[in-house]
Amino acid sequence: MEVWEPFVVATMNLFAMLDAELKEAFDITHLDYGLLTQMSRRPGGRRMSDLADTFGVDPSVVTYRVGRMEQRNLAKRVECPTDRRGVLAVLTDAGRRLLEEAAPMHVASVRRLFLDQLDRADYPALGGSFRRIRGSQIPASNAQAL
Repeated sequence: MEVWEPFVVATMNLFAMLDAELKEAFDITHLDYGLLTQMSRRPGGRRMSDLADTFGVDPSVVTYRVGRMEQRNLAKRVECPTDRRGVLAVLTDAGRRLLEEAAPMHVASVRRLFLDQLDRADYPALGGSFRRIRGSQIPASNAQAL
């Protein structure tokens, strides 16, 4: 509890603060920002199911969030060319512009609210710990999503 409870409270508050800042400035959620970032890394799109797995959310959450982004022309859904059952989420030019506009503020917020609160010497140990925790949460076949 000495480690767990402060971690839970701090991360929940951190994500709420990041969410509020992104909503106020860009009318997107912290999850939306993450989805846009993941889509930007693969110009051909990311499978919706992979996005759900990456963020540990129900696929319906990704469907809803990407649907909201489609309404704003930030993303679009397309059929997967290799699997007719699959659907890809693709970043649009408007989505890329919004991501480029939001990134500097988001990075500054992450620094101010998270990184600046840590000792730089602890970064490698914390990064390694979080990668091990995340690695234990996903099947080895999806480990490249880290």
